[in-house]
Amino acid sequence: MEVEKSIIGSIILDKNAMSEVSDFLKPEMFVDPALKTIYSVCYRMALLSDPIDLVTLTHQLRVDSSLESIGGAYFVTSLTDRLVSVANISFYGRIVQERYLLREVAKIAKLTELLTLETDADCFEILEGLDRKIYDLTKDSSTRQVQSINDLYQKQIKSIDNRKEGILSGIMTGLRCVDSVLMGIKAQNLVIIAARPGQGKTAFALSAARNISMGNIPVGFLSMEMSSEELCNRFTALNSSIPLDYLTNKTVKGAYFDRMMEATVQVKNTKLYIDDSPSLSVMQVRNKARKMIIKYGIKLLIVDYLGLMKPEGGKNRTKENEVSEISAGLKSIAKELNIPIIALSQLSRKVEERPSKEPQLSDLRDSGSIEQDADIVIFLMRPEYYSMNVEVPGETNIYIAKHRNGSTGSVKAKFTPELTKFSDIQTEYQTDYSVYGSDVENKDLF
Repeated sequence: MEVEKSIIGSIILDKNAMSEVSDFLKPEMFVDPALKTIYSVCYRMALLSDPIDLVTLTHQLRVDSSLESIGGAYFVTSLTDRLVSVANISFYGRIVQERYLLREVAKIAKLTELLTLETDADCFEILEGLDRKIYDLTKDSSTRQVQSINDLYQKQIKSIDNRKEGILSGIMTGLRCVDSVLMGIKAQNLVIIAARPGQGKTAFALSAARNISMGNIPVGFLSMEMSSEELCNRFTALNSSIPLDYLTNKTVKGAYFDRMMEATVQVKNTKLYIDDSPSLSVMQVRNKARKMIIKYGIKLLIVDYLGLMKPEGGKNRTKENEVSEISAGLKSIAKELNIPIIALSQLSRKVEERPSKEPQLSDLRDSGSIEQDADIVIFLMRPEYYSMNVEVPGETNIYIAKHRNGSTGSVKAKFTPELTKFSDIQTEYQTDYSVYGSDVENKDLF
């Protein structure tokens, strides 16, 4: 109670005090009903940019017909009597916030206990509800620190110097044609890889995951479409150059068996972690990502795919609303956990109606908000799939349609269907790869 009184007293005496706590301290966090009422009025006055002092606050309480119920003008005045220092208001505010969080955790624990005693209790529904309540409770409990432009400028200079030395801050996909444009996928980026069915979205994502994880960078892969066994077969095909058909439908023997054994050695050191849970919600993706970061230290999360995710909200909502919520949720997770997220998505049938079959941003299925939330949007199109002529078998057009902090354009890669593998095409039209630096040039990653 003394801490709560000190907060109100500081706000009355110091015109800048409210701005120190208003971003994290909410009225419902106060225990004392009278102090909660007073802080609520101060909070509302701050939102309206009204000055807060003893006179204005008392006047507003009187207008709200709250003055007498909280103890009258004398009580408001008494809040400043024993105040030691207004300089400690942020510290006082954090104490009140922490005590509020502890009380709420206790309530959630009690409610969860009661739910588990019900005869028809669904364990997984209870766990998901518990996760959601904890997330709602903590998502606004911390705020980022303000940084000066000078500090940010110094970081930028260091980043530029690193690039001169061939040290890139982003994660490279291992496809030089793509990396030469993106210059690495940065932390907090939401990357959308979109295409029509049959163009190789999962193969592209798994090829990138394989390249990155074999480069000693841990990768999490949430597969809502394929089982972990199917992905393992594809990964083996990528690593051993054994056709996928042999791994799934035929006997692996002779030279193919030897290759598979050789690939086993490589897999032991590969930091790729797969979860094939179906129909995940944004909340479940966040929780799984957090656990993967804690347990495995993942630096990148791949979600396959966005269309199979489960919306959090209730009924009677459009598909567009649901997809908007999911894309915004994935971007929020990327920022909160400070990792890039690659999410796969399908394109609408409008692509099929064009003679060129070239995708456009407006083709992103069900929602324009995917385009808005994404930092990078990559489209895949295989001309051979549409019986078009190509210079190289398996040639695939990769369109970087959006790049929030860099250039866009199109490049070409090679897709080998029997291995479900994407690789570079070494031809004269490819981009200069000198940006990688000599050290990276020689790595097996490429």
